[in-house]
Amino acid sequence: MTDSEPNISGGSELPPGLAAIEAIQRFDFAGWKRRTLRARDIDLRPFRVEEVGEDYHRWLHDPAIIQNIEAALADRSMEGLRAHVQRVWEHPTGCFYRVVHRETETAIGTASLRVDTKHGTATWGYLIGEVAYRSDGMSLQAQVPLFDIAFDEIGLRRFWGFPFREHIASQFNLRRMGFKQEGVLRQHMRSGAQGERISDCIAYGLLREDWDEARGKFDHLRYPGHERA
Repeated sequence: MTDSEPNISGGSELPPGLAAIEAIQRFDFAGWKRRTLRARDIDLRPFRVEEVGEDYHRWLHDPAIIQNIEAALADRSMEGLRAHVQRVWEHPTGCFYRVVHRETETAIGTASLRVDTKHGTATWGYLIGEVAYRSDGMSLQAQVPLFDIAFDEIGLRRFWGFPFREHIASQFNLRRMGFKQEGVLRQHMRSGAQGERISDCIAYGLLREDWDEARGKFDHLRYPGHERA
């Protein structure tokens, strides 16, 4: 290490950005994995391997869902899905949730969050698998608690994602939540229900200050008492 390289392993003279990284690395991710997150109508409950069942299998064989996510080329057998959930749980800073409609106790989808502690960033995912519950409100409720805990508790500075160009609804929701388009990855991935399409991916990013500006619009979707003044 040269004199010009920052030392993030300790000391009291860290630049603010690197001090934030140290705080993220001290976060109790093991405890977080056991927590239930709440929105107005839904709970995000830790999704255990033993809970992988017919509903999750059915969602990931629905062409309307698969055409817009990366799962088309994955192993979507029951064994493959259990192995996927197990891998998420084994990742030290990743968490996987069942999205459960609280009033009916119906599992309606999934949500996930994976933190990069080296850079203070995160990626995330969600799906609403039950047709009767597919609406902007449910999709947003599955995401807002993830952004709140990531920025407010873990201390992250940025989310990033790359939806397919064809997934117009996803891009609309990203912009509504404060994400900014940052670029285009041309002919970047296979998409479609059978992986039959080559798609551009649109790069989006959300900084902490972007979320601070947008977050008040979603207070009506938060669990009562979780609003932020």
